[in-house]
Amino acid sequence: MNKTILLVLTLLIGATNIPGSAQDPGSFKQITIDDKHPLRSIWAKGKGDFNGDGHIDFMIGGEGTVIWYENPGFKDTKTWTRHIAYSGPTSIGFEGTVCGDIDNDGDIDIIIGGYYTHVIYCLENPGKGQGSWKLHNLGGPKTDATYLHDFDNDGKLDIITRASELYSGGTGRDIFIWKQGNNPFNASDWRRFRRNDIGTGEHFNIGDVDSDGKMDFIVANRWYGNTGKINPSEWTENVFTTAWDHTSTFPFMADINKDGRNDIVLTPTEKYPKMYKTAWYEAPVDPAQGNWKGHIIDEKVQCITHSIGVYDFDNNGTPDVFTAEMEQSDDPDEVRIYFNNGNGTSWTKKILSSKGSHWNQFADIDSDGDIDIFEANHGSQGPPTVELWENQSNPK
Repeated sequence: MNKTILLVLTLLIGATNIPGSAQDPGSFKQITIDDKHPLRSIWAKGKGDFNGDGHIDFMIGGEGTVIWYENPGFKDTKTWTRHIAYSGPTSIGFEGTVCGDIDNDGDIDIIIGGYYTHVIYCLENPGKGQGSWKLHNLGGPKTDATYLHDFDNDGKLDIITRASELYSGGTGRDIFIWKQGNNPFNASDWRRFRRNDIGTGEHFNIGDVDSDGKMDFIVANRWYGNTGKINPSEWTENVFTTAWDHTSTFPFMADINKDGRNDIVLTPTEKYPKMYKTAWYEAPVDPAQGNWKGHIIDEKVQCITHSIGVYDFDNNGTPDVFTAEMEQSDDPDEVRIYFNNGNGTSWTKKILSSKGSHWNQFADIDSDGDIDIFEANHGSQGPPTVELWENQSNPK
């Protein structure tokens, strides 16, 4: 029986501001959530209101353990409470996480992959996140990037996954959509649909590229249009640019130039020590046409980035771009925001940290109207620390 560890973790005394000031929209206060060597490897990270109190919490997973940190609400206290959701064999190797109410019971569960076991699990929230979370094996294949969406509009969340072809072989060349049946905790009640051979590399993302109300997916320089069928092998492939030829890519969809159309931002994930670019591609009136206009954000970055977030961090009405090099990159391991100076035509880079980060999570943690950043390295270069970068834009 797993026990909840009521370990109250205090903030660093005199928490420092990352470059800027309280009046500078590029200013973030760095807060330590857990510096007591929380896990040897933190491959999985996610967010959700696990206890139903209206505040976004944070979770991490590694080689056998899943922990969630209870958001204090930032009113009377700023301490975080650490809870063990699951502790088991280190041979699982948790990665590829997404959080959502998979069983429609009103609380947030955790979908998480097993790197070594080659399956996907669901950690069932026992209610308000308290006590032991039950681990359900949903079957294979494994996953590295995972998202939730109700693809068939039946009121139940489905799962879409991709493994890393670089580190998991042939299964990483395919996209899987898992249709939920009657029992989300029974592997046989999930029906898997497969899109074969989307190419080499790793990572993908989902979004409504053509604004038709259906969720599509993006892989490197291609997007796959949802035809209304849950089977992704029946979706339409569209190459939106030939100017991007790097297959290990983390995409993100956002309206960068505020013209009402969904653009695509791309940054390279692997493989060190190759250099490539970070760029965004401007959606035309008809997104199915090729050769979207490209705009360079950063001409030369190291291909070792496993995080991207496109949000209006400075609350000036235009989306900015966050990326982070992993800790094993050449020093300095840049964690940065490219601030959009207007319609994506020019960018100002601000370095938040030179220590690297991995799979950052983004949310308004303190309910003050701006986007904050959860961060932790995965631990390959030493014991990781779990931190919050509290945005000081304070628009309210």
